[in-house]
Amino acid sequence: VRDVISKALVTHNENKGDIQYLYDVYKGRQAILQREKLIRPEICNRVIVNRSNEVVSFKSSYLMGEPVQYVSSASASDGITEKLVKLNEYMRMEGKEGKDMELANWFHICGVAYRLVLPDSRSNDPYGSPFNIYVLDPRDTFVIRSSGVDRRPLAGVHIVHRKEKPDILCVYTKKWYMELENDILSVDEPFLKKEPVTYSEVPIVEYDHNQVRMGAFEPVLSQLDEINVVESNRIDHIEQTVQ
Repeated sequence: VRDVISKALVTHNENKGDIQYLYDVYKGRQAILQREKLIRPEICNRVIVNRSNEVVSFKSSYLMGEPVQYVSSASASDGITEKLVKLNEYMRMEGKEGKDMELANWFHICGVAYRLVLPDSRSNDPYGSPFNIYVLDPRDTFVIRSSGVDRRPLAGVHIVHRKEKPDILCVYTKKWYMELENDILSVDEPFLKKEPVTYSEVPIVEYDHNQVRMGAFEPVLSQLDEINVVESNRIDHIEQTVQ
């Protein structure tokens, strides 16, 4: 486990840089902010037309504008309908509608998103659901898959940051939950915690936006940069004409 996590972290850190760049573009930290002018440098407007944010908002709203509901094509006589009604009620209790929107925002921004589903320790509560749903930050999450043809998930990893101590790697497999400190992966026994689990699948679910994990606005990044240049030049022209 220690060797596999160490190798996977190298790839994850490369992906994290790309994800952070796309997230910055989405938030408005775009190339136009570093614009410089050689002629009349005192008139150098930097205008951001944040179409990337608009693209993500539109696509997420179009996809998740209505809450996702579970339905069945089977007949109502087999009792599945009643079970689905109960499942949909559990999802409502967990606020899945808002979490689905957050999930859609992530895979439209950076091409991939992650959801964690765990048993609820308060599952005996008659007014609550027996599980918890979380949306994880893809900058701190990755899934390790088999190299076989089925590409089945072998482990999901979520990184927890601490201010004055090394990060903790939370590793979820089908049989075990483990916690490792990020700076002692080379030590023989780097586990802070290792305990068996009751679920039978890797609880971190990976959602790809497409087969190449490309975000919604990523194919048109160069055009979006030029829109910012055109608008900035337009404001420069107005200011220079007025002066």
